[in-house]
Amino acid sequence: MKKLGKIIIPILLIFAVILAIANNPSIDDFSNWCVQEIAGESPVGRALGALASTALSPALMQNVIQSFVSQKNYLLFSIFEVGEVRVLGVFNRFYNISEFYK
Repeated sequence: MKKLGKIIIPILLIFAVILAIANNPSIDDFSNWCVQEIAGESPVGRALGALASTALSPALMQNVIQSFVSQKNYLLFSIFEVGEVRVLGVFNRFYNISEFYK
């Protein structure tokens, strides 16, 4: 039984790493998420609210957002920055991590 655990755990870890790499969000994924957040009342939506007022359509809004976003790609996850707002992207999910940088 111990031998089986020594085989399964590394396989699961390798699988998790491959899954994280495959689901590392792109800047397009982030801009789509931002468009949805702008509609809601979230910190990211408020930070991007000024951009939303200049955009005419979601497609144009995505292009505007992409021009203001910087992405740091760490292979397993990405960190997106818009002004002082930082967002962690992992497994195609986004989490506001700005409060950890204060």
